[in-house]
Amino acid sequence: FIIWTGDNAEHNNYNSTQEEVYYTTRQIKNIINSNFGKDIIVYPVVGNHEVYPDDLWKPGNYKIFAELGEIYKDYFFETQAFEQFIKTGYYTELHPNTNLRIIALNCLYCDSLNSYLLGTNYEEAKAEFIWLEKTLRDAEAKGEFVYILDHFPINGHFTLYECSKRLRALVDRFDYIIRGYFSGHTHLEDISPIRRYFEPRPIININYIAPSLSTHRGGNPSFRIYTIDSNTKNIIDYTQYRMNLTASNEKGVAIWNISHLGSELFNVSDMSHIEEMTKINVEGKYILKRYA
Repeated sequence: FIIWTGDNAEHNNYNSTQEEVYYTTRQIKNIINSNFGKDIIVYPVVGNHEVYPDDLWKPGNYKIFAELGEIYKDYFFETQAFEQFIKTGYYTELHPNTNLRIIALNCLYCDSLNSYLLGTNYEEAKAEFIWLEKTLRDAEAKGEFVYILDHFPINGHFTLYECSKRLRALVDRFDYIIRGYFSGHTHLEDISPIRRYFEPRPIININYIAPSLSTHRGGNPSFRIYTIDSNTKNIIDYTQYRMNLTASNEKGVAIWNISHLGSELFNVSDMSHIEEMTKINVEGKYILKRYA
């Protein structure tokens, strides 16, 4: 399946329209469908550039979610997920024929750059966290594993502190069933350790942060393919692809190269060895070679 982490429109911020956001989103969907077929399972996530001007979502403006929901409608295979999304921009579905629950969050309620939120009492954010806790408790009771999809990474200044605090507390409480946390937003190839909230220091999970398919911020277009254990749903490894821009421009076709495997980069047998990953020697030639 495909995790579509959002930010679909051009990042030209104040020189666009909301209709352009919808238009671009439709075009990306058409490209996905034409290359993978309409039966591919896609889990879309709302990014901060799904509103125009970006980040400036007005509380109560649910029309945006309804419009996006109509574009993504083919991707929802549970009626309740579609109905939830068009009202709130977040949803949950059980991945077909598995015990893997997908929970897709909406970052707009906790966007630290949204000045409109200064004048609210954060009712939408409260409702999302109440829903998230209930969804996690239901998954726990049913013996399901969980992947959380979000646009903003869990660590960082993008999310309002009070939201981040509650999110990290929930991830700590349910960490034994949360087998993956996937984000976007930064346009960088990245992973971020998720530490316990109620105890100091221990790393309990990894936030996998997808790079961008655009060259915004000066990076090469990139994407990842994750390998998971079908029984435990743990992330075993990921393959990082980068576009060779020079060759692609010369030949007029996208040329993708494998940049690295996650296990090779962090010198582990698989990505579940979180503590070992923090102990790699990042001095000298090793990190310089990887950076280059």
